[in-house]
Amino acid sequence: MATLESVMGGVHVSDANPAFAPLPGGPAEKSRRGRVNGRGWIAVVASTLATAGAAAAEPVPGYPSRPIRLVVPFTPGVLDALGRSIGQKITDKYGQQIVTDNRPGAGTIVGSEIVARARPDGYTFLMITTTFAINPGLRSKLPYDPERDFTPVTQIDAVYNILVTGASSPLASIADLIATAKAKPGSLTYASAGTGTAPHIATELLKLTAAVDMTHVPYKGIPEAATDVISNRVSMLMTTTASAAPFLKAGRLKALGVSSAKRLPTLPDVPAIAETLPGFQADAFRGLVAPGGTPQPIVRLIAAEVAQAIRQPDIRARLLADGTEPIGSTPEVFAAFLKAETQKWAKVIKSAGIRPD
Repeated sequence: MATLESVMGGVHVSDANPAFAPLPGGPAEKSRRGRVNGRGWIAVVASTLATAGAAAAEPVPGYPSRPIRLVVPFTPGVLDALGRSIGQKITDKYGQQIVTDNRPGAGTIVGSEIVARARPDGYTFLMITTTFAINPGLRSKLPYDPERDFTPVTQIDAVYNILVTGASSPLASIADLIATAKAKPGSLTYASAGTGTAPHIATELLKLTAAVDMTHVPYKGIPEAATDVISNRVSMLMTTTASAAPFLKAGRLKALGVSSAKRLPTLPDVPAIAETLPGFQADAFRGLVAPGGTPQPIVRLIAAEVAQAIRQPDIRARLLADGTEPIGSTPEVFAAFLKAETQKWAKVIKSAGIRPD
């Protein structure tokens, strides 16, 4: 069975993406406090500079002069609501509308292809999630080149996952999970929102890290999956902290661990999975890309405006309440992050032998 070292090529998972530029006071920044030497200090300084760079972009004369199209490759929901909130801040400043265009389908490929083929004039952008980094490793053929046909703009936030089980499940910790899985290989099951989705791939990374065998049970969505985990028909589920929160609060699910490198200030009693499995980290993300060849002055301007928007108290509070970490990175930092994420998930997919349905 593949190990974490073989999957990650000897790179510590939490160090695989140095392009992490959290805003001051958030969970990621708090988790670093006290690390004032060596690579920890360098990482803090680098991330601070990355964020500061995004805020220093210069205005582009004459831009924007017409509405900007924001393609969201999902059905209407949380993602386009976030896009509209950020877009309104830009509209308030420049007087041009940010028009949200929901284009779901084929695991975000439909919307992504639309933007890949769009004119690179600064008037079309794409909201992306971890699925954007998963698809190249999951699908042998894509109707676009994920590097050539897109220009990274900024990482909006980091989205933390949490591993949960039914409230009456005998599993009480990650150590319990590993011991049970090793004693009875294949007996434990885990739910996901579908084959190839971010929760599925994240749990596969957990399997590889712990060197255990568990059986995947795909569903059409998280609500259906959570229902069967609550009733103990399925052993566990990896999902976002926001998705799990209502069930945890109601006492219908219990948390085994969070996917972040350290405990989250919002869930201080829930251990990080990395406390039992050093090196494990499986956070998701949301970000913004533009068609390949979009002029860099425009890319930098939009990155700066997004970074400023998510610093506004209303949007920042909403993101933190949803269990995400506002980021606002520079285009260069986000490009490095995307490359590292794509490589990491491709290795997990290959090692686990995952194929799309």
